[in-house]
Amino acid sequence: MGWLKVLEKDQLTDDERRVIELQGHKILVLRHEGRVYAMLNKCPHMGAPLKSGRITENHEIVCPLHRSVFDMESGEIADWSPWPPIIGKAMGRLRQENALRVFRTKEENEAIWIEVEEG
Repeated sequence: MGWLKVLEKDQLTDDERRVIELQGHKILVLRHEGRVYAMLNKCPHMGAPLKSGRITENHEIVCPLHRSVFDMESGEIADWSPWPPIIGKAMGRLRQENALRVFRTKEENEAIWIEVEEG
């Protein structure tokens, strides 16, 4: 594992979101309530971009498509495809439940860093 500098600290204000390319993946980097989070910008359910997803008071991101909910720190599933009513759960069975891939972040030397696999 290694740390990569992805943004200058002042390039990401509170509640701002940016999608960056990193090791062939689109990574959503956002600052919420003063903390920086990084995750794949792709819902594990059907691949919808998460950039416009709603952030909950529990620091979870909600997929704008079928409203799957993921913890932004751990990637754990809080709710899997609850939308639309009645058929949402059936649609959830189209794909195996998978956690959201998240990345550790740190702020150091006026920059934002993401921990990635080396190689």
